[in-house]
Amino acid sequence: TLIADRFTPNTLASDRAGGLFMPPMIDHVAPGDMPKARQWLSGSLKHFDKLYNSEGGGKVGLNFVSGYYVKPTGEEAEVGPTWWKDLVTGYRNLDEDEMKWLSYFKEKETIHCGTYIINGREYLPWLMNKFIKSGGITVKKKIHSLSELHSFDIIVNCTGLGARELVNDSKLYPTRGQLVSVKAPWIKQWIDEIGHIPRRVYIFPRPNDVILGATNEKDNEDLDTDPVEIQRIINRCQTVMPSLANAEIQESWAGVRPMRKGGVRLEKEEPPPGVIRHPIIIHCYGHGSYGISLSWGCAEEVVGIIRQCIYKSKL
Repeated sequence: TLIADRFTPNTLASDRAGGLFMPPMIDHVAPGDMPKARQWLSGSLKHFDKLYNSEGGGKVGLNFVSGYYVKPTGEEAEVGPTWWKDLVTGYRNLDEDEMKWLSYFKEKETIHCGTYIINGREYLPWLMNKFIKSGGITVKKKIHSLSELHSFDIIVNCTGLGARELVNDSKLYPTRGQLVSVKAPWIKQWIDEIGHIPRRVYIFPRPNDVILGATNEKDNEDLDTDPVEIQRIINRCQTVMPSLANAEIQESWAGVRPMRKGGVRLEKEEPPPGVIRHPIIIHCYGHGSYGISLSWGCAEEVVGIIRQCIYKSKL
């Protein structure tokens, strides 16, 4: 049973995401948990590879594209991309000649690789359809306390930003991102400028449009777009790729990323002392900008925890 107050196409983040499959930054992972992040990323990649290479691969919103990853600087660059370079295709650093047409980024180091771009507006409906066809049940309802779910034996809390109130997690905070969709079929490679800068550049080509972004507006969860900010996004992207001046603007929107200080929370909650019957509760939220990238890997770990709990209960 899937219970939520919002389903696709009305989610706050996934339906509205740029959808580039890339590794999380250092602050999306708890200290010492980098091997875990690699495991999640690797698990997701295997699933996306399988989907992309299946007979129905053209119906799930996956697109494999090469492009340019502009590395963060300062403290954000501590982890570096070397720990995940084998999880993308054709990883290599750009030389000085190649950087000439990316002069907008000046002294920032840039790499070239191939990876997936996932269109949430196609991918989420496909997932939902698969869930329902497998016998899943959906309930549109806002849960205010996990105690409302006492009739269930297993509860997986994937409420994202909603976990602030649901489980009183003060580490969660919203970050708004504004995006623009344009028609520019001549754009074939993506560009992603990583870092916690209020205004960054990313250009993500998809089969039917190109996504331009973006903003990082901390503690802002307003879903209304700001026309001034939207124009700034367009201007920045045109500076990097001047041909975008000829692109037809299709729409713009805002989404809210469920950021969490200290990174993702994925763990089993221990029952209160002395309580005999207590549902198995597993928390899985706080994925920030990398929910799609970490999704399948995190889901695999959640399933592993559930299986372990069921096995122990039979001993």
